[in-house]
Amino acid sequence: MSRFHCSVGVVLMVFVAIELRAQAPKMTENVLTAQALIELASKAPAHEMRNQARLLEAQSILESARRWWIPSAVIGAQSFSRRGSSMNVAGEILPDVVARNSQWMGELRLGGDVAQSWTAQESAGFHQEAVIWEVATERDERILACMAAYVAAIASAQDEALHAASVEAWKQYEKELNWLVESGLRPRSEVLSAASERLHLESQVLQLRAAREAMLAELWAVLGVQDAMPLSEDWPVWTTLFTKNATAVWPEQFALDARLSQAESKQKGLTRELWLPELRFSPMLNGFGADFSSLAPTTQWVGALMWSIPLDRLLPGGDKGQAAAQVAFRQADALVWDQEHTAQLSSLEKRVTLLNQALAQQNEAASQADEARAQSLDRESQGLVTPFERIQLERQHLRAHSSVFSLQSDLLLLEIMRAMESGAQWARD
Repeated sequence: MSRFHCSVGVVLMVFVAIELRAQAPKMTENVLTAQALIELASKAPAHEMRNQARLLEAQSILESARRWWIPSAVIGAQSFSRRGSSMNVAGEILPDVVARNSQWMGELRLGGDVAQSWTAQESAGFHQEAVIWEVATERDERILACMAAYVAAIASAQDEALHAASVEAWKQYEKELNWLVESGLRPRSEVLSAASERLHLESQVLQLRAAREAMLAELWAVLGVQDAMPLSEDWPVWTTLFTKNATAVWPEQFALDARLSQAESKQKGLTRELWLPELRFSPMLNGFGADFSSLAPTTQWVGALMWSIPLDRLLPGGDKGQAAAQVAFRQADALVWDQEHTAQLSSLEKRVTLLNQALAQQNEAASQADEARAQSLDRESQGLVTPFERIQLERQHLRAHSSVFSLQSDLLLLEIMRAMESGAQWARD
């Protein structure tokens, strides 16, 4: 990764990170869409406030390091008064002598270690860069978590509707079975079995609804939304969630690179302390009053150029060892990220391929289940379909379509994760 591309990315990320909270994105007919979710998640109020504070802190650290040359001002005054006896140079004692004196002083003190100032500014700059990318990483992870809850909620809603429709079908079967039982054509155990199955489905409907409420409650809390809003019933198209012409950007990797540069800067700073001087400059203006008011103010200029050579920097271990260890830690973090990123991307590619094949097979299974149920309805008028057969067909239909929803949800999230691992960026207004 070239420093030029990193710098351009940093500038862009600064612009995005320090932007004040914009107005909430427009909802289509008060329905939360995937694109609106991205905007809300990227500007979640509580997280945005925290990020702004982190960026402000990093900027303040850099500004403090740059102000090493600003002097400190010292202003003071003192007054002296004495009344009583005194002896002159001839040995005579003079009674009732009054002695008074006052003095004022103004001074500017400028001093700083050039090596430490240089290292502090360089290190603070890399720290600020790292914070910017860390904020971007947390933002992307927050959007991904919200998107996962959003997709799971849509899948849960569709699955709930499917189970609710199946419950109604089971109620119709129970009515028919009751008529057959009353006619003496079927045993009562079949009615009890159908009732048990229906109650189980009704329980699943409530469980799905409860799980979705938990997902949505967490989603609203992250987004900072006071009133819940309905979700779009359409599956998001993952390609529309990312910018179309974005170059590969991995904020987490850039943050690790900045932290590595910060550790290397501190390591180099130990060497700078061996040859860069320490500066001291202190101009002072004094004035006397009272008995010495005739004296003119005096000025004093004190400057110093000193080399302070810490001998321990020449020895192994100590601060040098700690700095080297910090560099090694950062290098290890960067290597771990690279290995995990490569393995994750390879795994996602394989999982997406396999789930696409599984979804194609499951869609075919759902189509066959639809066809089987449709044929059973045609044969029902001829009295060739038993209630037990219809129950089995309904079970197959429910299981097949429920699996389709589950696979669609899992595949969509894997596609989104693969895009992010490939360096895609969320599409935001």
